[in-house]
Amino acid sequence: MRHMLRFWKQSHFVAVMGIAAGLSLVRGFAAAAILIPVEFGIYALIVAVGSFLSSPLGLGRIEATRKSFPRLFVDGRIDEVVNITDRVTYILARRVTLATLAALGVSIALGHHGWAFPIVLMGGVAFALGWNVLLASAQRASPRLYHLGATTLLRAVLALGLGVAGAFQWGWEGIGIAEVVAAMIGNVIARLLLRRSFAPRPDGRILPAPVEANTRTGRDGLMLFIAFMALSVPMYLGRAYVAAAFDAFALGQFSFLMLFVTAAATVVSILDQRIGPQLMRLERNGAPYPERLRHLLRWCSLVAAFLAGVMMIGTALILLGPLDIYAGRYALDLSLFLPIILLGVVQISTTFDWMLQSGNQERQILSLSAVFLGVAILGAAAVAGLGWTLAAFIWSLAIAKLLHIGLQLRLILSP
Repeated sequence: MRHMLRFWKQSHFVAVMGIAAGLSLVRGFAAAAILIPVEFGIYALIVAVGSFLSSPLGLGRIEATRKSFPRLFVDGRIDEVVNITDRVTYILARRVTLATLAALGVSIALGHHGWAFPIVLMGGVAFALGWNVLLASAQRASPRLYHLGATTLLRAVLALGLGVAGAFQWGWEGIGIAEVVAAMIGNVIARLLLRRSFAPRPDGRILPAPVEANTRTGRDGLMLFIAFMALSVPMYLGRAYVAAAFDAFALGQFSFLMLFVTAAATVVSILDQRIGPQLMRLERNGAPYPERLRHLLRWCSLVAAFLAGVMMIGTALILLGPLDIYAGRYALDLSLFLPIILLGVVQISTTFDWMLQSGNQERQILSLSAVFLGVAILGAAAVAGLGWTLAAFIWSLAIAKLLHIGLQLRLILSP
């Protein structure tokens, strides 16, 4: 009976998160239909750059909580998790504000007054996403995840409703504002519910937090920060590369195709919410390595097969089925979708990072991310230098990621 109840709770969480991911994908498709390709590309570029900036402005403090929060929960130090969350939120808000004001000052000094709104919007996205990731890290430290699922679903519903209305009324500016507002509402509610998100330890023990919460990044957090920055550069800033190396229409094409990769990454993040902290707690409680490995590979293989199947169906619907309006609007064909499908499936690499991190292998995570970034940069340089197509650039990203995941598996399978 206990196992059945646990399975039901896990299935309920996965279902809620899956609905939220589906609503996010619907929002992306709606925006791609409402906006012309060039405007959709501008919107996607601003959101991608803002999302990327949330990591460097945190300087590793958010990444460090991936490992520290589940271990603090196991040790009964729940109040410390809450205190650290609030302190890092304040640090992130201060840095985003200062960076936004500095960027506005530079744009005004250069006479580019039209940059003001995109800069402010990027700052809003950076803070909203950074706070979201931090709160999710705190919520998933406990096995009780329904608050995380509920607030994620609320954000998705609000972003869809407000985003579609904003796109119709004000174009890419409207949907950008709606995305920030929806995220901030969800974040505020998540923070109000944070203390209730923690299930008590089996022994009921809760240790008081220290007077001064430790928010320092530490060496492991700093290595993770650099590693995740390296992994994020091609995925987030690839849109800026496409805009510079090709043209505005190609930016719209690439942004639409990346909806599939973003959806795949969202599905993998749902897996990570459950499996990642489980791996941390299993390691903390002394579970044998083969047990943790079987747990990892079982879930990863299922999710990878699911992603491949769903993305193939989506490709068929766009190229051959009822969604062919997008194929004509964005000039899509199979040569663009094949590397996108591969790039989507290999997003499962983030779950492998959890396995490596649970074994205190942050240095190896950093090394593998550097290999990925180096190969991705070489591929982008070859595409630009040889005048290859957008499909070739996507293939270069997919091959770099495939090499990365191969090196991860080599480490995991031979500890």
